[in-house]
Amino acid sequence: MFCLIFLITHASALICKPLQMDIFELNLDGTRSVRVFTNQFCTNIMILHLDDSDTLRIFRAFRTEEQKNHFGISLKENIIDIDYHLIYKLDISKLMEIKFIIWDAQEKANLGEFDLVRMQIEQPDIYKTKLLQQIWNDSNQNCLPYGERVNLGYYYTGQSDQSDIADIVFNTLSFCPESFIIISNPIIMENIYRLSEVRILNMTKVYENSTIVNYNYTTFNNIFRLGLPNIPSDNILLSYQVGSKDNNQSYLQGPFLFKIPEKAPSNLARKYIFLGDMDSNWVQNMSNYTFEWLQNRTNNQSILEYDFIMFLGDMAYDLESNDCMQGDYWLRNISAFTAYYPFMTAAGNHDAGNNSEYPYFRRAFVSPHNQKIDTQKFYNDFYSFDVGLAHFIVYNPDWIVYGDASKEFTSFMVQVMEEDLIKANANRDKVPWIIVCDHYPMYCSDDTDFQCGQNNVALKGFAELFAKYNVEIYMSAHQHSYERDSPFFNNKSASYETDGPQEHIIKNNKAPVYIIEGAAGNDYFMPTTPYANQPYTVFQQVGDGLGVMTIYNSTHILFEHHISQTDQVVDYVWVIQDRTTKNSDNNDQFIIAVVMMSVLILIAIILIVYLYRRRSMLQHLLP
Repeated sequence: MFCLIFLITHASALICKPLQMDIFELNLDGTRSVRVFTNQFCTNIMILHLDDSDTLRIFRAFRTEEQKNHFGISLKENIIDIDYHLIYKLDISKLMEIKFIIWDAQEKANLGEFDLVRMQIEQPDIYKTKLLQQIWNDSNQNCLPYGERVNLGYYYTGQSDQSDIADIVFNTLSFCPESFIIISNPIIMENIYRLSEVRILNMTKVYENSTIVNYNYTTFNNIFRLGLPNIPSDNILLSYQVGSKDNNQSYLQGPFLFKIPEKAPSNLARKYIFLGDMDSNWVQNMSNYTFEWLQNRTNNQSILEYDFIMFLGDMAYDLESNDCMQGDYWLRNISAFTAYYPFMTAAGNHDAGNNSEYPYFRRAFVSPHNQKIDTQKFYNDFYSFDVGLAHFIVYNPDWIVYGDASKEFTSFMVQVMEEDLIKANANRDKVPWIIVCDHYPMYCSDDTDFQCGQNNVALKGFAELFAKYNVEIYMSAHQHSYERDSPFFNNKSASYETDGPQEHIIKNNKAPVYIIEGAAGNDYFMPTTPYANQPYTVFQQVGDGLGVMTIYNSTHILFEHHISQTDQVVDYVWVIQDRTTKNSDNNDQFIIAVVMMSVLILIAIILIVYLYRRRSMLQHLLP
């Protein structure tokens, strides 16, 4: 069952009390408006909806002038008159039982619990009641924001949801319903956003039945969704501050700047940053140079230059280490750049956690995930989005490359991938490039790592799709170095044109160019010398580094690998697709088909004329 909780704050000397709730009306989008009657005019009542995956969604009252007026209504025959009501819009189609906890936020006191209404449910067994009294009983409440980060919303997916253009997330150590963000720029002036969603990461609860680990860690991910009508469009630079309140103390962090990238294709060059396998920058400081490189690009000019950061997996080393404080410091430290750039993520094996279910990763990082596999267990395992001229696909084949996936699950993931690729391929005239991102390389040169020789076999179903639908670039990490490999398919060289052994130009490739960006710097292991080259190996570089991809137009992409400390570009490749040639080929095929059809029609006419004349001659010859 779901648990809906009223959080009450003082509107006057009296305590607000919800007295009755009913279904007000059915909305066009399938949600229902719920009407709540109260004992007085209460200015700050929220409905908190805790679902089965510990996601806390916050619904605020939708007020109109008419709703602010007093009115009288008899709820129960001659028992009570109600003078005040608020209306909330929420999806209650699957609720069986609604429970309320009446909570006084100022006194931190539970004023009582009672059931108000029962409804039918399609699948009652998958829901259960959860009470959160222990959260609000926390006497050490701390609402200081930390770990600010931005990500792209559903507007950039096939859904094109303009109400979710971008999300801003920050953490607090306690539940802080008074959290807010202030958005401004010269066009929209200033808007205050309230919480959209809170994701509770209670690692104590996640591992409460574990005999291996015993954590004492909880953090709250506060999510704010930005979109219409307050954000008029994409391709704008925003300034924002994040804030919260804790008892009588207020906190305000920022200001931060970030650019909402333009979704629509254009002929302007667009840049993206790629990196992976990065520590928290607080133990051995192995990622220090990469942190500095990113921090140096948080000024106004750089923010306009790059559209987003794609992190290719393996965070903090590891998120759950040291009672999850490694992950906590990771969030705090990466905010030096994730507060300024949309931070898109792929899951790595070091993000899986002790239960191999990615609890920290899945709660902390928001993505416009694919609804088809949107479950608590597989959240963030597949999503895709469009920015400019490129369609980016992010997937997590962890179970597959480690041999833990069933054939049914592998087939399902391949099917999800193909469905996405079919849509992307049909949209090539608008978004011509397809780029796949994950943590695990399809090919790599470390012959001591079994994956370098086996991933192309384990991921064969995906590789076949990448060749079939002409995926141009495959980005990965996992190897703690930089590597660029030739287009290969089924462990053989695929068709492509190039400029020589260094392959700085790859043209009309029939399989992806494989690029490994796992050199951001980590405490776990950093190779000091390159591995022995394999048949597909083009270039390797050890030491801290990261990649920059520039998409110039529909035919040219430039990828460069930078040394973090010096910003020196040590390798580059131009990926070129001669799309006009392909169109010419299609036109040539059409012309050939027309000519052949014309010839066949001419032959048919000649044959008909011959048969007609032969018949006439026979008629003349016969008596």
